[in-house]
Amino acid sequence: MAQAASGKIRLQLQLKLLMSEPISKILSETVAAPFATTLPETLPGLDVGDGLRRATGRPDRYLPLLESFRRTYRHCLAELSALLAAGDRDATLAFVHKLKGTAGNIGAREVFAVCVALEKDIRAQRDTTALQQRFEQSWTQLLSSLQALATSAGCHDPDAAESAR
Repeated sequence: MAQAASGKIRLQLQLKLLMSEPISKILSETVAAPFATTLPETLPGLDVGDGLRRATGRPDRYLPLLESFRRTYRHCLAELSALLAAGDRDATLAFVHKLKGTAGNIGAREVFAVCVALEKDIRAQRDTTALQQRFEQSWTQLLSSLQALATSAGCHDPDAAESAR
């Protein structure tokens, strides 16, 4: 029992250390070589450190989250535009809220911030044209970074397969 408690304390201390260290140090000291080469310290539109901390400092957990996010939301701009054009306030709010939470979890801070503002303006029934443009810019930047990361990690691109048919 004492060994289990000691192991738990050691794990907690290691996690605290990982959370406080710079990304470069985490990558160089605790990450297997394949992940260190596929996960850059910074990516436009993505706070890698924040996302990595949320994945307990483990790129082997963070990279699949990024890939899942990229695949799930790859048509996000078209979906959001369609929802806004349809005027379905509840469906639009649900979509933006879900995207906001997921973007925040992976460290996509600008997309998260725009989603927060979009939620407020949709609820208040204000014009969202400027926010939609800001969202498109931040989304395009994030998606480009995620696509580059996926390509460098050798992930299959579902859009490329669709367009090849």
